[in-house]
Amino acid sequence: MNKEELKKQIQDYAQHIGNTPSLSTWIEQQLANYIDKSEHDIPVEEVEHILDWIVMTAPKNLHNISYLQAKTKTEKWSQKLQKDASNITELPEDTEVVLDFKDGFKIVKLVGENAYKREGVLMRHCVASYYGRDVEVYSLRDEHNNPHCTMEKDQQVKGKGNGDIDPKYIEYVVKFLEWSGMEVGDSEMKHLGYINVDKFKKYLHKDTKFFNKKYWYTKNQLLDKDGGEFSSFDLLDQIPLLDEKTLKLNFKLESFIKLSIDFLFKTGKKKNIASGDYSKAASSGDSSTAASSGNYSKAASSGDYSKAASSGIYSKAASSGDYSTAASSGIYSTAASSGNSSKAETDGEETIACALGWLTKAKGTIGSWIVLTEYSKDGTKILAIESAKIDGKKLKPQTWYQLKNKRFVEVKE
Repeated sequence: MNKEELKKQIQDYAQHIGNTPSLSTWIEQQLANYIDKSEHDIPVEEVEHILDWIVMTAPKNLHNISYLQAKTKTEKWSQKLQKDASNITELPEDTEVVLDFKDGFKIVKLVGENAYKREGVLMRHCVASYYGRDVEVYSLRDEHNNPHCTMEKDQQVKGKGNGDIDPKYIEYVVKFLEWSGMEVGDSEMKHLGYINVDKFKKYLHKDTKFFNKKYWYTKNQLLDKDGGEFSSFDLLDQIPLLDEKTLKLNFKLESFIKLSIDFLFKTGKKKNIASGDYSKAASSGDSSTAASSGNYSKAASSGDYSKAASSGIYSKAASSGDYSTAASSGIYSTAASSGNSSKAETDGEETIACALGWLTKAKGTIGSWIVLTEYSKDGTKILAIESAKIDGKKLKPQTWYQLKNKRFVEVKE
């Protein structure tokens, strides 16, 4: 999610939970300033959780509280909520069982005020403020009546602290959504591990399982019409190449690049040079070149000594083949190359340069990430895959690196 999309989603969430002039001012000043200056992605659930704290506690002099100060205060508020839970008595009439899974788990509808209060305390969000409003709120409860997911009809699906749902509870939530006919947006479905693949549906296998005809569960393999693995660079719009929490790649890069390039050709997007926002360029063959320019542009090339270059915000460049090169320029851009002695480089904030193969190298600017592989001397066995951030101290900007003995080592171009 880009920064402008994040701001829009936060504004919508604030309106939904009960915006006030002071909260609106804080969002426009403190929050917007932090988002603009941040060098890393800010989880939307983190911001929503802070807004919950503001709505529930109405702190004085809010306009003077920075984002990081608000985050610290929110964490303390969450800890206090946990201690307060024992002081709330939820009576049987405070909830209504709407779906019993017969294994100790059930979905209940919140009815009484104590149910709303207890849910908000244990789940660490502001659902308590919804009591008395014309809304329907449901909760997934276990055999001990502890909540694990809070759902507002046709609006929200939240885990603790407005975060993701623990994988072991996802099946219950999805069954309830199917049973009730309840629908929520793409960002809420992501809390359940589902992404919208409607734009790819006609290229996917007939046995692909969808929720609401367009959502695919990311733990399953995505197959094309012929039953082979499906990949598209457009998936990077919803699933980041690098998980910054675990520092692990979310894709098998070599197959991802090849299959994504194949998909570009299958869909007829074969221009070698493209210009304009959302443009795409693809080329195939040894020494081929693909270049695209414009925000959200994509460039892909396949073949030995091939080159791919893209320029613009959220642009992506990918190349596959020995001695191939991928380069991208612009905020949040990604460059990925696959093949022996291939190179990847990026120029811009919050970018990723990823080069997988034997004797690969990568470089980037301050604040960007590089991802490299280390192979055995004969190039037949992967020894390590490592990622690191270019911080200007341990790793220098605009400097080529290779991975040797699981360490990033400076090398010449």
